[in-house]
Amino acid sequence: MKLFQFTVARKLWALVIGLLAGMLLLVAGSLAYSKRVNEGVFTAALEAQTAAAQAKEWRILTQMSMDRFTAAAMSTEENLVEHQYKAMAGLIASINELRDKVLAQVHTQEAKGLMADVNTHRDALFAVNKEVDQARQSKDFERSQKLIEERLNPMAQKYYAALDAYVQLQDRYRVQALELGESSRSKAYVVIAVACGIIMFLGLVTGLLIMRSITRPLVKAVELADAIAEGDLSFRSGHGSEDELGHLHQSLNAMAERLRSVVGQVR
Repeated sequence: MKLFQFTVARKLWALVIGLLAGMLLLVAGSLAYSKRVNEGVFTAALEAQTAAAQAKEWRILTQMSMDRFTAAAMSTEENLVEHQYKAMAGLIASINELRDKVLAQVHTQEAKGLMADVNTHRDALFAVNKEVDQARQSKDFERSQKLIEERLNPMAQKYYAALDAYVQLQDRYRVQALELGESSRSKAYVVIAVACGIIMFLGLVTGLLIMRSITRPLVKAVELADAIAEGDLSFRSGHGSEDELGHLHQSLNAMAERLRSVVGQVR
């Protein structure tokens, strides 16, 4: 269907509604994209922050447990040893719960590698713990102290260092998630700006076409009216649109024809 077959009112309404619809779609799409980006950034940053906090708590509880184990291993008081072991049992239960939560959030190869390192040092530390406990149970406190100083404490430091490395990795993931979110938002702004430019360009082109469909018939109508005013009743407009301007041209042509007929009769 040709543009000239629409009425002027419909053309203008189509332009206005088209621009409004385009802007609404742009706003809705921008909001949806921004929401998705923000949710993704928040989720990734929260997961990394949670994993780091859990690993830090894991380290603190492990150090508390090791301090109690060392105190028990060096003590000759059975009541004190029993008290320390009971406290250790609660700490170990909390550590295992935290460990399960941390392991459930290990997804990347880098995190898996660091966690494997943590588990390796953990197993080695447990092996030394058993040796120290056996020495304590056999009342060999000199050997127990030697194991603690030469093997247990250095192994514990390696275990803590492995946990600290995992915490640093999660902190880096959190920063990367925030930076990625900022980059995604910047890209979204560029896309929105480009979309606005496209909508403005389409609106400009559509507006020019509509203006042309209105001004060209008006110019022809003015030419026909000027010809009639100058006495040229033979001039005809070839505009055949079906809108108000087309009706105006038909009326002017009819008026010119009737005037020509009247003038012919007078003559």
